[in-house]
Amino acid sequence: MTTAPPSPPTANGFVPHGARPTTSPALPPLPPLGERVPRMRRQRRPALAAGGALLVLLCGVSSAALVMSGDDRLRVLALARDVPAGHVLAAGDLRVAELGGSGLSALSADGAPNVVGQMLTATLPAGTLLNDSMLTPTPLPATGLQLVAVAVKPGGAPTEAVPGRDVSVLRVGTAANAAAGATPTVLVPRARVVSVWTDATSGAVILSLQVPQANALAVAQASASGAVAVTLLPVAP
Repeated sequence: MTTAPPSPPTANGFVPHGARPTTSPALPPLPPLGERVPRMRRQRRPALAAGGALLVLLCGVSSAALVMSGDDRLRVLALARDVPAGHVLAAGDLRVAELGGSGLSALSADGAPNVVGQMLTATLPAGTLLNDSMLTPTPLPATGLQLVAVAVKPGGAPTEAVPGRDVSVLRVGTAANAAAGATPTVLVPRARVVSVWTDATSGAVILSLQVPQANALAVAQASASGAVAVTLLPVAP
């Protein structure tokens, strides 16, 4: 009895049941090495790239602005310590400060030799930037003027009535002077504030004013009777 030869593999590489293949089924060819793993393309983000460029640009502009502001700073004169009104300035009373921006006025540091020897017209704290209105070459009080201490009740003087400003001195009505027939009136149209302080006991505001000599007595009397008030005047041009 003869046996039938084994059936050849089918075209699809499968062998009938019970038969053994004579050759291995053909395998599909492998793709090239560079194409085996699909490449992941990076997603471009134009908004993120534009934001980064804008940040770099802003940093550059900020740096340029800082440099320009540094170049625009001016050296000016300031007080190195608290100085009372009537004090004659010495070199040790002054220091140099740097002023940037606009809207502020101060004497240049180069003018320090001209400032030494001048007198302050008001009591000023350390750090105050000096300008011409704070200085006088003549002593206080000037000729024809007197310094008078005026006490006003709380609220009787504007908070802006600081040393160096000009005020009007008024005699106001009280129960005592009303009985005497006194009427409210302007005692001094313009007086310079030299110093200001508050009495801790009574709360009264004490202003040292430079007033014309002819008005000094009336101002002192009104202050003693509690019948004085001051109003703030515009800054003289």
